[in-house]
Amino acid sequence: MGLTSYRFTEFSHLKKLYPLGLGSDLDALKLSLKSIENGTLKTLNKEIEEMETEMDNDVVIDDTVVHSNIDYLDYISSTNASNIIYNSMMISLFSFLETRLMLLCKLVEPRNSILLSDISGKGIYKYKKYLSKVHSIDFNSQQKEWELICSYALLRNKLIHSQSVEFDIKANSKEYNKLKKLEHLTVKESSNKAFFYIDNQEFLNKCFETVSKFLEFICYVKSV
Repeated sequence: MGLTSYRFTEFSHLKKLYPLGLGSDLDALKLSLKSIENGTLKTLNKEIEEMETEMDNDVVIDDTVVHSNIDYLDYISSTNASNIIYNSMMISLFSFLETRLMLLCKLVEPRNSILLSDISGKGIYKYKKYLSKVHSIDFNSQQKEWELICSYALLRNKLIHSQSVEFDIKANSKEYNKLKKLEHLTVKESSNKAFFYIDNQEFLNKCFETVSKFLEFICYVKSV
């Protein structure tokens, strides 16, 4: 099976913004991820690994480090910088999805008297409802991707509004379980608290793969 045509002729107008339509847009995003992985992140992670190796030689007495060959503040700063980059890329991936969904909705808006502004909800939920209810796109085959995207939305919102992903496990069990199912998302638990971290490229690659598949499904029609 291959991508053969746009689902709606209006989607071809994407070429006015991007030379090869959605495909070139996704390729550019993928290239950005790769560039950061092979550049800044590679350098940072190498420094972190070297410092962690040196920390194996720390002199520790009664759980207290009395001598170390590394500056612990430098180690914390490098680790935090790495986390900031991972978080920023995840937020960028989700923003890409959200803006492209809105663009696709606006392109087909003239087809129907019901406008996007007439639909309740916000963000991706509003856009999916509009494409489904007003323009009759059947999302049944995308259930797995949509569930992942909803979990990414939760993670993105926590990162933006709370500057961290920390959960009281009992008080927020539903959200906690939702995030815990995400592949490659690191989870650390302490007492009744859970902390979620993006600390690897695999998480971003999975997020990109999901976003790409979902947008391509909306934009294109496949044939045997």
